[in-house]
Amino acid sequence: MAPMHKQQPNARIVPLDDGTLELRYSDSPDGMPYRCWTMSVQEAENLVEWWKRDGMHLGDGNSPVRNLRTGNILISMFAPTLIQVRMFTDSGDIKQVRCSLPREVVEHLAAWMCRQTAGKQEKSMDEGCDP
Repeated sequence: MAPMHKQQPNARIVPLDDGTLELRYSDSPDGMPYRCWTMSVQEAENLVEWWKRDGMHLGDGNSPVRNLRTGNILISMFAPTLIQVRMFTDSGDIKQVRCSLPREVVEHLAAWMCRQTAGKQEKSMDEGCDP
């Protein structure tokens, strides 16, 4: 039997500038076509903070998350595979745009941000930064 290889994620994080990230996701292994969402680095950090603390532990049988504010984002998660994220404006109003992110995108974002932090701190790039 051939060895099983871990499938590459169909998610990709692309820094657009110092303060903005583009989150990409494709249903296809070649990465095309893809859906994308943009968010500020601060919003991404808030999302990853929630993910590491609570989100990654949610699955079937857990209560849904409804309008949980963390930092400058509002999170809802009614199914274990999709995270709804709404952002706040500088004045505290909710922006009309919402991101419906597949779980894989948030998992990949958390690992990507961990590697960015590890690189800045000159630690091992693989240290605790799965997937």
